[in-house]
Amino acid sequence: AGDISVIRREIMETVDPIMIYKTLYLSCLVSNGEFSTIFVSLAAVPSEFYAVQAMATGMLARIRYFDGAELGDVTPDGIGIGRGLAYKLNSQLGSSLVLLVPTIHGQINTKDARVIQFSDTTQELLDDKLVLMPMSLAQDLLMYDGALRVHVLLKNEKELNSIQQRLSSRLDKIGLNVSVFTWRDISPFYNKVESMFHVIFSFIFL
Repeated sequence: AGDISVIRREIMETVDPIMIYKTLYLSCLVSNGEFSTIFVSLAAVPSEFYAVQAMATGMLARIRYFDGAELGDVTPDGIGIGRGLAYKLNSQLGSSLVLLVPTIHGQINTKDARVIQFSDTTQELLDDKLVLMPMSLAQDLLMYDGALRVHVLLKNEKELNSIQQRLSSRLDKIGLNVSVFTWRDISPFYNKVESMFHVIFSFIFL
């Protein structure tokens, strides 16, 4: 948590962002009491997550990515699951599940959770594994008060590369072992589409 505060401070001194938010990724087992299966999870502070979604424009602003209720900052046991995972676990909205996760200390921790939404995903392979949960639940499961990633939403995309370089340099100078990526670096969909168009145009102009 201390490093996160330092990173936020360095971000604010480097750039004037629209928003800064943090996420955690975790995976292990989820059970309905009779059947257990692997899950992968994205955890965020729900109010921050929905604030980012609310900034979408055009068609993206009209898409609803789930059925059910929104995850809440004050209801940490409420989770969203992919429709394929709901089918696997025979879960309905309101169903109770148990999450089993190894902590950062190597012990197994369990938490009860309630399914309050069925979540859509653009990655078909994730549909039967996806769990969305509040940051506080993920931190309790891991017994960890930090985050895996800190995301920065910028006002001007043209500054993306220069800010990446400046922020990376600042964090390196104060001894923080972190990597700074742009959204292009970590977006598999963007990279696949960009590669496809490179191939197409290379073929056209041969």
